[in-house]
Amino acid sequence: MDKELQREFVDPRAEHGFNGLVFRLQERLTEREYKQLGEIPMQDVVIRKGASGPVFSSLIVSGHIEYICKFEHEIILYSKLKRVDFHNRIMKKPVYPKETLHYAFPFAVPTDYHFWVDNMTHQNTYKLDVAGGVMQPDLDQIPGSIRDNYVPRHWVSISRDDYGVLWSSADAPLVQLGGIHTDKYLPWITMQDDNWLARGWLYSFLMYNHWVVDVPIAQGGNYLFRYSITTHGPEWTYNSAHHFGWSFMSPLRAYVVEGSQEGKWPESARSFMEIAPENVYLTGFKSAEDGDGVILRLYEGAGLATQAAVNFNLPGKKLQAAIACDARERNGSPLKTDGNALRVPLKPWETTTVRVRTT
Repeated sequence: MDKELQREFVDPRAEHGFNGLVFRLQERLTEREYKQLGEIPMQDVVIRKGASGPVFSSLIVSGHIEYICKFEHEIILYSKLKRVDFHNRIMKKPVYPKETLHYAFPFAVPTDYHFWVDNMTHQNTYKLDVAGGVMQPDLDQIPGSIRDNYVPRHWVSISRDDYGVLWSSADAPLVQLGGIHTDKYLPWITMQDDNWLARGWLYSFLMYNHWVVDVPIAQGGNYLFRYSITTHGPEWTYNSAHHFGWSFMSPLRAYVVEGSQEGKWPESARSFMEIAPENVYLTGFKSAEDGDGVILRLYEGAGLATQAAVNFNLPGKKLQAAIACDARERNGSPLKTDGNALRVPLKPWETTTVRVRTT
């Protein structure tokens, strides 16, 4: 329940509980056909108090699925941050029959959006952060491309004009939208009986041993799957989605410098690099392969033609030159610099590479 928006974001009609572990067994009939044998429910579920402090508090949910696996889910709520994290641990034995394992996230985000795709009415509130853009399933896909699974980079949005939810996964890249699509091979997700894209049920796809190549015949071990969600009102933008997803998957790390330090640091804080506007993201910062300076990779994440400004604040260093490069770090045209700042033109959704030399 979002108290600020006064909305319930969990669908009570869903087939599976929120953050519920879904284990299914199947029988292989042909190379592409499987028969559903059954779903084994979670058992002996216990909820207890976890951490309690000024930054966050948590609940621990534990249980098991028959003899197959044990699980422990930590649900983390922050005192000053509108975000809920899930740290799900699974201790699983190898299973040789055909199996699938998912986590369920059935959101309640009904939609009245209508599109027409291949003469079928289409309702779709999903947007996925993918390489080089943001896509809507079915609408932005070429005919014949896979609908069973999707691979978002940092976030999935299930949103209307007035409210919605953002979801991110740090460890399990595959998602299924609207329901469990394993081995369906649908040309359109809208071919499901009740148009699965009209509902906000999202499944994180964890394990699967149906393929005859590239997949272990039995999957077992100790695993950690981390997720984060946040909700929003009508102010949602691609930038807010990127900030949420990137901050969850690449959190701030603190390092303690022990022992006495010589001299004084006159500033209360310093960032060695500042980038504007907010729709430009630093995706890479590394030494050049040939040793000539450092390499920056910048990504435009809002679909806007942008002039990026990069300001360097490196102690004892000054910007000497900046050169546009290709992905193999081969030099192109020089870029305009002004003191310790440089300007980089970016096309919508473009990733560009820049070589920087300092003195």
